[in-house]
Amino acid sequence: MLHRLLDLDVLIALRTAPSNSWANPVERIMSIVNIGLQGVGLMRQKMSERFEKTVANVNSIKGMREKLTSDELVQELQESLSFPIDLLNSQMIRLSLKENFTTFKPATKDQIDSVWQACLEVEKNLDHESLNKKALKDLESLQSFLRHCCVEGHY
Repeated sequence: MLHRLLDLDVLIALRTAPSNSWANPVERIMSIVNIGLQGVGLMRQKMSERFEKTVANVNSIKGMREKLTSDELVQELQESLSFPIDLLNSQMIRLSLKENFTTFKPATKDQIDSVWQACLEVEKNLDHESLNKKALKDLESLQSFLRHCCVEGHY
């Protein structure tokens, strides 16, 4: 309404991040991503009746993985999500902070399996179902590897 009252062609209102968090590189990136996502609406493409019935009451990615048991349904999911993924990709590659943002294709199942095998070489007792911090702190080979090979920080 303000643009009508003031007879403006366009009204642009910006708000900076609170407490100068725009100066923090991680916060700055998120504010730029949020600008890129302004006004973007996402909706997947409607698929076959079988697919739609299968995912009708699913509320999480984990639930989606459990319901989509056949390769055909997984392929339909990928087709259904291709437009929103392409839209988000095109938005993100237009953004920059000192250098342009880049996007990547998700890892394939084979790539994930090969990384998992490498993890098992470090710690043979790893379990897909319990990968939380509490479960991992008791795995001595993994903790030794992390202390030796990794640097942990706030960001």
